[in-house]
Amino acid sequence: MIKSALEEVFCLLKKIYENGKFSYRRARRNLIMYKRSSNSWMREIHNCQEKISTLTPFSNKHYKETYRRLEPLFWSSIPEWIARDNKGREVKRSLDIGCGYGTLSLYVKKVLNCDIYTTDFVEGYGKVPKLLSDRESNWFYKVSNIELEELPWNLKYDIILFTEVLEHLNFYPVPTLKKIHDALADRGRLYLSTPDAAQWGRLTKYYSDLEQMPLPEKGLPIVDDHVYVYTKAELLQVLSKAGFVIERFGYSPGEVSRHFNFTLKKK
Repeated sequence: MIKSALEEVFCLLKKIYENGKFSYRRARRNLIMYKRSSNSWMREIHNCQEKISTLTPFSNKHYKETYRRLEPLFWSSIPEWIARDNKGREVKRSLDIGCGYGTLSLYVKKVLNCDIYTTDFVEGYGKVPKLLSDRESNWFYKVSNIELEELPWNLKYDIILFTEVLEHLNFYPVPTLKKIHDALADRGRLYLSTPDAAQWGRLTKYYSDLEQMPLPEKGLPIVDDHVYVYTKAELLQVLSKAGFVIERFGYSPGEVSRHFNFTLKKK
């Protein structure tokens, strides 16, 4: 009886702790995003989101009612970095891998006025970049799986966006990251965001360890899911193996748990 009572008390204390922890994270998230929402970069992001929301015949209820609010929480540092890093610098091309609804690419187009290349392997998202490619000059879109195929365009890019994609990769990430490295111009920058396992926790549905992930191979099952969430040490390891060095590192608060934000350059 005493043991059972202690277990109940422990479970109650754990619940209180977890609720308090998440409440603190939400409060901190709101404060961070309030501060960032006042800058010109985030205002431009909101303008881009408004344009995407009003695209015809686009009528994605999920984007308008949910994802539009959430997406800046994952990469809120990156719009400012893009603007600051490339101020006064000629940017010819930007590639967005896993472009989703195209918000960041539209932002890059508005801020830097460069050619935009977008790709995703999920056709459903492609409705928006396809609509943008029909309406915006020098905007290109193709469906592709970058793990199993070559990049759709044999070009060098001054900017590559790789936000909220790494955790979706089905295979060991280094070969794909090397492919991205080779597509980056010598003075180009890769902007990357992905969840932080320290707060998200480990996902073991598919793999319990990074080394268990197979190398890219056609014919193996493909899932559209969070496949692997990285610790900081794992992330630094695979980025280094792929030939990248960190120029800038920070966090975005996420909806509840934080996300890594990186600016990366070639070694």
